[in-house]
Amino acid sequence: MTSLLWHGLLALGAGVLLNATPCVLPVIPFKVQAVLRDIGHSRRRRVLAALAMLSGSLLFFAVLGGATIALGLTWGALFSSKAFVAGLTLFLLAAGLFTLTERSVILPQWVYAVQGQKYVGAFLAGLLTGVLATPCGGPFLGAVLAYGLTQPPLIGLMIFLSIGTGLVLPYMLLLVWPWLSQRSIKTGPWAGQIKQLLGFVLLGGAAFFAQSLVPPQIGRLLWVALIASLAGWTVWHLWGRWSWGQRAVPLAVGLLSMFCAGFYFLGDPARELHWQPYAPQVLAQAANSGRPVLLEFTAEWCLNCKVLESTTYADADVIAVAQQGGVVPVRVDLTQMAPDLNRLLVSYGGKALPFVVLIDHRGQVSTTFTGLFTADTLIGALSKLSS
Repeated sequence: MTSLLWHGLLALGAGVLLNATPCVLPVIPFKVQAVLRDIGHSRRRRVLAALAMLSGSLLFFAVLGGATIALGLTWGALFSSKAFVAGLTLFLLAAGLFTLTERSVILPQWVYAVQGQKYVGAFLAGLLTGVLATPCGGPFLGAVLAYGLTQPPLIGLMIFLSIGTGLVLPYMLLLVWPWLSQRSIKTGPWAGQIKQLLGFVLLGGAAFFAQSLVPPQIGRLLWVALIASLAGWTVWHLWGRWSWGQRAVPLAVGLLSMFCAGFYFLGDPARELHWQPYAPQVLAQAANSGRPVLLEFTAEWCLNCKVLESTTYADADVIAVAQQGGVVPVRVDLTQMAPDLNRLLVSYGGKALPFVVLIDHRGQVSTTFTGLFTADTLIGALSKLSS
């Protein structure tokens, strides 16, 4: 009983911490709008909106948990379906365009005929939060999933529901106790600007998920178009008839966009690990030659994976230590459904992406990582491989 309670609390904390991972960025606009829509109303309405958001999250995690337990799926397996990713991309694109024009997404007419439809937005925010949190793993997530999937089905389902509760808990608290958000955006000149920026966040999510559906050249053009649109928006607000206070937001956005564009387009190709695509013979050759292996499980739809590849793996010290130790970097691509590669992930104890396995020169697993980690953490683990 104590172990169940402990892992339940750990799952709740893992859900809360998922909000700090890059994967949930595309759903932030929905959650922010859901909070701002109801925060000024009566306490009863705010509590019901919070419960509606929780219901959306729990519904998704109940389905996900049931499918995972019954079918042996891994966390984020939904995103291996091209049809699912295409549908999500189109939805984010439409929602982003509607948000940029400061309109609301039009729902089917039957939705508005349902009693209590005012809470549909909060319900959908909770549902989408669950959907968009599943491509990537976060702190403690691997441990709680490993525990849940080795327990009876009912306990495993409770673990999934605890993760779903933690995921929307911060926003439920903002709804129930609005004094926690006293510094939130008020109505006024900035409100429209912030809402339009949230639209760009949604378009960025659409561009990111579209990358796994189109050739790399097209994916790059999508980012160019998005950055160009954001630059145009910034120039319009800087040169328009706005006060200096109203120019602060677009100026900050413009500077941040220039930095991100330079980071994305002007990166040094030489500063990267020389990854080899996974094949059984690659690991066999490394074992025969006594060389350690850095085995990365990744996917094009995994935003946390992309963050690692742009930061931790691109760190000069990481590259130097890996080269000095004769480490063989091997990449396992799970973008598309591949049962054999999924079984390989599970065989190493992986439950979510990103997942990294360090194998020493004897072919034994030395360390595993789930979620995001720093360059210093990886350097320390790589150094042990050579000792």
